[in-house]
Amino acid sequence: MTVAAAQIASIVDASIVGNLLGSGALAAVNICKPVLQAVFSISVLLAAGGTMLTGMAIGKGERTKADSAFSLTLFLTVSAAVVLTITGNLLFKPLLNTLCSSESIAPMAGLYLRIMVLSILPMMLMTVLDSFVTVDGDPHLATRAIVVSNAVNLCLDVVFIRFFGMGITGAGLATCIMYIVCVVMVLPHFRKSGKLKLTSKVERGQAAPLLTLGLPLFLSSILVAVQFACSNNIAAAAFGDSGLVAYAVCMQLLVFSTVFINGTYRTIQPVGSLLKGMGDYRGIRMLTARAYRFLGICLLLYFAVILIFPRALSALFGVTSESDMAAVTYALPSFSIYIVLMALLGDLVPIYQISGHKYIATLLSVAQALLPLIGFSAAASLATAHPAINPWSGFAAGELAAALLLVIVTFAIRLKDRHLSPLLLIPEEMPYTSLDLSVAAIPEEIEELSRTIVSFLEEKKCNSAKSRMVAECSTHLATALSEKGHARHIDYKLVLRDSSIDFSVHSDGELFNPLEDEELSASLPSGARYDRLFSQNILTINSISL
Repeated sequence: MTVAAAQIASIVDASIVGNLLGSGALAAVNICKPVLQAVFSISVLLAAGGTMLTGMAIGKGERTKADSAFSLTLFLTVSAAVVLTITGNLLFKPLLNTLCSSESIAPMAGLYLRIMVLSILPMMLMTVLDSFVTVDGDPHLATRAIVVSNAVNLCLDVVFIRFFGMGITGAGLATCIMYIVCVVMVLPHFRKSGKLKLTSKVERGQAAPLLTLGLPLFLSSILVAVQFACSNNIAAAAFGDSGLVAYAVCMQLLVFSTVFINGTYRTIQPVGSLLKGMGDYRGIRMLTARAYRFLGICLLLYFAVILIFPRALSALFGVTSESDMAAVTYALPSFSIYIVLMALLGDLVPIYQISGHKYIATLLSVAQALLPLIGFSAAASLATAHPAINPWSGFAAGELAAALLLVIVTFAIRLKDRHLSPLLLIPEEMPYTSLDLSVAAIPEEIEELSRTIVSFLEEKKCNSAKSRMVAECSTHLATALSEKGHARHIDYKLVLRDSSIDFSVHSDGELFNPLEDEELSASLPSGARYDRLFSQNILTINSISL
C-alpha cells in the first residue's frame, strides 16, 4: 500500500505535468530520471542492506545490534547525500549535456534537474527512513507519510504550475517539498519506547555486510539509470522526439507497475528478514507464495489494460499529436510484455538475498538491467534493415535471456544440493528438529496444541516433566492471547536443540504483552522476550535447558 500510494501519485504527477505543460515537459522530466535513479540506487543500497541487517537482528532479539545498524545506515545516508549534492552542482552542465541531446527539451530539463540535485538529502532520507519504519513494525505510519506527502506534491503541482505560472520549476519544487513532508512525518516514530534509536556505539564490522546485502539491488537500480540514459538516446535516434515521448510514456507505465513489483519486494524484504532471523524457512516459503499470487493477478490485469487502451493511456500523459500517439501505440504492446517479465524476475532478488545466495541476486540484478538494453539496441539496429522487427520487442527479448540464465544457474546449484527448493533455492528442511504449526485461537485447538507438543517431545526422548512444563506454559500463553489479546490465530514454533528448547508464539489481535500480566508472567520461564511487530504479538523464549 505504501508503494501503491507513491507510484499512483507519481503517475498523476506526470499526467499533471504533461497536460499542463505539454508532452515536451513530460519528456524533460523523463530525461532527468537517470540522475534520480542513480540517487535512488544509493538510497536503496543503504536502505536494503540496513533494513535486512536490522530485521535479522530484531528477529533474533538483538535490539542493540539493530540500533547500531540503523545508526550506521543513517550516518552513511547523510554523508552520501552531501557528497552527491556537491558533485551534482559542480558537474551540472556536462551532466545535462550527456542526458539531453534535444535542443528544444534541454532548457526545461535543466530547470527540473537543478531542483532535483538540491533535493538529494531529503530524497534519500525519505527512502531510508520509510524503510526503517516498516521493518520496525509500523508499516501503517510509512503508508500515511507517503500518502500525505504525495497528496501535498499533487496539490502544489497545480498551485505552482497553473496559478503561480512557475512552469516546470514549480513541478520540481513541489516534489522537493514532498520529500521534506514525508521525513517530518516519520521522524517521531524513532522517539517511541521500544523502537529503533540512534546510538553512537556502532558495532565494528557492520558496514561490510550492510553494503553486501544492499549490493544486488544497488546494481540493479544503478544499471537501470544507465538503461534510462542509453534508451533515451536510442529512442531519439530511431524515432526522433516522438521516440522520446514514446519512451517517456512507457517508463511512466513501468513506474506504475512498481505498485505491484516494489510493493511485494518491500514486503518480502523486511518480513523475510525477520523470518530468517527466527530461522523460519517455512514462513519464507509461505510469504513468497502469497506475494507471487498477488503479483501474478495484478500483472495479468495490468497487461490487459495496456493492450486494450493504449491511446487512452497516451492521452492521460498529454500526448495529443498523431505522430507522438502513433509512436506510443507502436511501442506499448511489446513493452508491456517486458514489464510482466521484469516484475516476475525482479521479486526473486530479495528471496535470494534472504536465503543466502547473494551472488545469484547480484547476477540477476545485473542481467535484468543490461540484457534488455542490449536487446533494445540490437533490435533498433536490425529494424533499419528489417522493418518488420519492432525495436521495442528487444526489451522483452533481453528479459527472456535473463530468465534463461537464471534457470541454468539455479539448476546447476540444485544438482549439488537437493535440499534446496527448485528455482527459489530456499532450504526445504530446518537444520534442526522443530515443530511448526498454526491453530485457531479456540479452546479445542489450544488443547490439541498442548497434546501435540507433549507427543512431539516424548517422541524425541525428551524429559517427560520438561515436556509437560513446556506444553502447560504454551497452553496458558495461547489461552491468554485468545482471551485477553482477542487473537484469532496463533502460530507456534518449537525448536529442539542438543541440550535446550526454544519456542515462540505469534498471534494476531490487539496489543497484549504477556510479560505485563502478573499471573501469566509468573508461569513463564525466565528470559522471555516480547515484541509487537506487523500488528502481531510475538513472545519468544530461548534456551530452556533439558
